[in-house]
Amino acid sequence: MPCGFGCFGSAPAADAKTAPQPELLRLAQPHEELGRGSNGIVVKGTLVGKPVAVKILIATTLGRAAKHELLLAPRLVNHNCVLALDGAFCHVILHRGDGFGDPTRLGDGGDPYPVLHDIMHKLRAGTGQLLMVVVQELCCKATLTSATRRGIFDVTGKFGARVACRALLRSATEIARGMLYLHDAGIVHGDLKPANVLLVRSDEDRRGFSCKVSDFGLSHVLPCCVTSITAESWGTVGYMSPEAFSGRCSRATDVWSFGVILYELMTGQPAYGDATREQIMAGVLADSLHPAWPDGAPLIQPIIELGRRCLSRDPHDRPPFGDIMPELVRIEVELRAEGLAMLAEAQEAAEAAAALQAAAGPGTPGGPSMRSRACSGGPPAMQMVVL
Repeated sequence: MPCGFGCFGSAPAADAKTAPQPELLRLAQPHEELGRGSNGIVVKGTLVGKPVAVKILIATTLGRAAKHELLLAPRLVNHNCVLALDGAFCHVILHRGDGFGDPTRLGDGGDPYPVLHDIMHKLRAGTGQLLMVVVQELCCKATLTSATRRGIFDVTGKFGARVACRALLRSATEIARGMLYLHDAGIVHGDLKPANVLLVRSDEDRRGFSCKVSDFGLSHVLPCCVTSITAESWGTVGYMSPEAFSGRCSRATDVWSFGVILYELMTGQPAYGDATREQIMAGVLADSLHPAWPDGAPLIQPIIELGRRCLSRDPHDRPPFGDIMPELVRIEVELRAEGLAMLAEAQEAAEAAAALQAAAGPGTPGGPSMRSRACSGGPPAMQMVVL
């Protein structure tokens, strides 16, 4: 059964030599919960030995959101979009509790139903409802929301302005790159927000993670040569554009959501403070409620200007992701160049000081050697500049 459906407890074909072997999806008992929504839960599992995230959904009917998760998500293959694995005829196999499990990775033959029964009980599933399973790549570093709460992007925090600003720019670029892929494919995400940006472990830079856009249940597919459509479904109110409240959906509605994300990454606060859903909706529609952007220090001013353009009231005034992504890259390139120039200046100053010290000699009054200065706890010859 394609596109993430699992046939739980189904037996292998009678002729094991000629029939294709099923992929084995394991769920640990007790299961390790990674996330939870109103009608579903995400738990950790393994698929043919590879760690995966298993999204288990309970629904009364196979609605539009479920179809998009099952049919659309597996076809979105991009480095900055969460990959949904298309596993056919998945068996759910119970992990044994000995800490290692079966060394053959073929399963110990345990009954899979206690795992699912426990999860369905927690979700309060009822008779006649549908159980849907989507297997995705495992993003083990939580969400962009959690990273924001840790202060990684706070330019006034412990990481320093330059490091925080570059972390913000790199993360925003990855989100923009994923969104550009979706928009080029004619897909509007429809619910872009920090909670729907998952973080996967990465050693490419000092953040320790990279960003992937996820959750395509509220996505819309734009017909060819059509730039906007009328949509009945809503995303999350705090990230919706004015026209989205009127049922209009386009690539520009995602850009508005991205502008809200930029604000929240920069400030660490909700864009509309403690306003209620009703107050946000009324204020955005009346153009009386706006994010209070911080005073533009030179370091973050280009990001603020980009965020303001993304939140333009007229959808036609918002930049497309084809412009946003390279602009974010350009801003970080310039920021990095400034940091490298500062480091070069510091190194030149240190070399000049060392040369003067060597010319003066170690016994010159008021000119102790570098060794004695280091031992006495004096200031170092070169100041570290964080790029």
